[in-house]
Amino acid sequence: MKLLNNDGHLVTLWAYLAIIPFVLLNQGLGMVKDALQWPVYLDTIGTLLSAALGGLGPGLLVGLLSNGLYEVYEKFPGYEWPFALVNMTSALITFLMLRNGLLKTLTGYLWLLLALIVANSLLGAYLATVLFGGIIGGVTDIIVQSLRITGESIFTSAFLGRLFINLVDKGIAVLVLVVVQQLVRNYLAKRSN
Repeated sequence: MKLLNNDGHLVTLWAYLAIIPFVLLNQGLGMVKDALQWPVYLDTIGTLLSAALGGLGPGLLVGLLSNGLYEVYEKFPGYEWPFALVNMTSALITFLMLRNGLLKTLTGYLWLLLALIVANSLLGAYLATVLFGGIIGGVTDIIVQSLRITGESIFTSAFLGRLFINLVDKGIAVLVLVVVQQLVRNYLAKRSN
């Protein structure tokens, strides 16, 4: 049975079976991040890989299930589920840019990075502000509270706090995506020879 088609995408069955390891990757990295108290999220690497290799459906499912599993891991605090929308947005952006041929150059990946940073920061800030008053009990809150002290609004503080974190977080995720996609391209080139 073929694992990859000629475009470097997982064949449909494999794309949906690969959801499990991608969700577990997001979960495991989230647990490491929590244990080390790193000011990043690390919950989109599996989502981006799934969207790029498997397509929109698997990417969206990985985003949804990653946050759902993390909600269970955190003993249902109620703040992980809403942010599944942010993770799913990352899958959508990645899929659309790849589908439209925009991820063939370094410039394309930089545009992806910028789109992910802005979209995740805006949507995350909106959800945090509307649903939780800007504070959700995470590492981001330190930055948000510091900005609030300077007189910034709750939304602006929530946005700027996430902007800084997403710069690093999505930079890591996009770098992993670039490396994996290059490995897939190299594999396909060798396979066709």
